Amino acid sequence: MSGRYIWHADPVIWSPDEVLTAVRTRLSLGVNDSGWTFEQADLDGDKVLVIFHVDDGRRFGVHYDLAEVPMGNNTGLPCETPDDWADEIDLTMDEQVLTGGVARAERTVRADGLTVLTWVW
Repeated sequence: MSGRYIWHADPVIWSPDEVLTAVRTRLSLGVNDSGWTFEQADLDGDKVLVIFHVDDGRRFGVHYDLAEVPMGNNTGLPCETPDDWADEIDLTMDEQVLTGGVARAERTVRADGLTVLTWVW
């Protein structure tokens, strides 16, 4: 998935690799006190899989759909850069963990044992 894609009517051209790099960079800053710690992010088909753990040690993943780019998943507003889109993921992670989203989320356990969450809005 290293090709370039155009999302929505405006000519927003970000490759999946650009988006992934922005997500990894932003989330690895680790400057949060909202009860979660970034572990890694990888492309998983047409999604970015963010793997994290919460303060009690439980480990989870959550997908962020590249088809939604450039719309921010938290505000719903268009993002101007991949870094802005990654900031939206950071906001969503903080909000979901702080407000009990981990407990409310739908869960799927992969063959490798990772529990993948789907945020319930």
